[in-house]
Amino acid sequence: MTMPKHYIGLYVVKPHRINLYPKWADAHRMLEIAIHEYAHHIHHTEHYTGFRRGVDRMHGEKFWRIYSALMPQAMKLGLYSDPLIEDFLND
Repeated sequence: MTMPKHYIGLYVVKPHRINLYPKWADAHRMLEIAIHEYAHHIHHTEHYTGFRRGVDRMHGEKFWRIYSALMPQAMKLGLYSDPLIEDFLND
């Protein structure tokens, strides 16, 4: 098996599956990638309204709002840590 050229994680729309490739990243990076892919899942299953330009793109506005809400929650639950984000949240 060779390293994927463009991704370490992948969200598969049908059957709503998240694929992670841990061979090429450490556990901390894999947590971030898992949260990223989970944001894709939430976007597609709960907030997707069609291809409205800039809003419903795979990495469009809705996706980044979801991802930005998930990261602080993961940090509050102790699932993920990042000193730069923690400093920002604590200010």
